[in-house]
Amino acid sequence: MVRLKAALWLALVSVLVGCAKENGSGPGPGRGPRAGEIPASTQIEGKRITSGFAHGHLRLSQDVAPFRVSDLITVSLYEACVDAGGCSAPSRRTFSCDAEEARPWFANTWRLRDRASGLPAVCLDPGDAEQYCRWVGAELPSAREWLLSARGDGSSRIAQFAWGDDAPNCERHPGPFTFASSPCCKDDCKPEEHLSVGQRPAGASPSGVADVLLTPAELIGVSPDAQFPACRSGSGCLVTGMMPGAIEGVRAVPDTVDPDGPRYHEPPFGFRCVWKEGNR
Repeated sequence: MVRLKAALWLALVSVLVGCAKENGSGPGPGRGPRAGEIPASTQIEGKRITSGFAHGHLRLSQDVAPFRVSDLITVSLYEACVDAGGCSAPSRRTFSCDAEEARPWFANTWRLRDRASGLPAVCLDPGDAEQYCRWVGAELPSAREWLLSARGDGSSRIAQFAWGDDAPNCERHPGPFTFASSPCCKDDCKPEEHLSVGQRPAGASPSGVADVLLTPAELIGVSPDAQFPACRSGSGCLVTGMMPGAIEGVRAVPDTVDPDGPRYHEPPFGFRCVWKEGNR
């Protein structure tokens, strides 16, 4: 897939964001994004995708219109929105976000922004992620857009990982999130450098999208016609993947802030934005 390179695209997005602000549908007070503050993105061609299984056979087919999908939004990109007055600083309360030791594969990457701005932005509420995407003239991906980006159209079969069925290695994915160290990050390795966005093109999906499930989960938008019931209502939906690069499950974002409730133990989630025909 063709990567976003032309300055014309940056200029067009900035113009559209400015128009949205003038029409009252923008992110609110503050300036729009400048050149260099629009995330890199990949063009995804419209296709019919198949997903879900019944007795071992793919069962659901849906048409997806063309769109562009961003890379995972980094701390530096999100910080630009905060500095511009378009976003709020991350403040989501969960076990991993509250952890005093900022291990970026399961903790608050915002704390590392002064030295590791290329890490995925996590510990945001779904509304914060939506606000950021609006700031750049986009929106959160739907479930089917995320699947097409992360796994291809599934016309023949759906691979176990974004890159195919070959086992994960350090060129494709940085490794597990549930341990204090990663097999791909030893000795003098700094986790904040090891886990930055854009370092592993070998792990890209058939659609050309890299860093799929670099974070333990990715946030997607909700829609009444989503193929996953968990994504049909509520504030957001999570695709989880504690095994490196593999989809583990799909679940709704918990709303409770009770430290003893399910939200407090949710996995840290990153997010992407999509530009469709109607908002680009």
